Amino acid sequence: MLKNNHNTNWILEHPDPNVRLESTGQPIGIDDTILIKHEMTNQWLAGDTKTFDNTFGREYEVMAHSFLVNNKTQNLYQEKKGISTIDYPARSQKDENLWLILGASDPSQEFDESIVKNQVVNKFTL
Repeated sequence: MLKNNHNTNWILEHPDPNVRLESTGQPIGIDDTILIKHEMTNQWLAGDTKTFDNTFGREYEVMAHSFLVNNKTQNLYQEKKGISTIDYPARSQKDENLWLILGASDPSQEFDESIVKNQVVNKFTL
């Protein structure tokens, strides 16, 4: 039996810091841009723009790291208007942290799960 482990929990967030708090718990639609935050470290999932060649071919590196903009003008403007305070994180993230949920626009483009079911899969015990 597995114990509860926060190392494997991820939180989906709105990319706009002005509505991030209000959109907590709201449904996410197909083709929505989102942030994926690692619950244990509070770092967003990021994709590197550089490719790496290895034994599996050419790949992009994926990491848990928050790429934030350097300026604080948005924070100061929001605080002046009384919308947010120092306790509310309002810095914007960079494009490396943005993810897109895609879905099939046509039922004929859906993924055929029978391909995976017929494959031999290694089973690991934790």
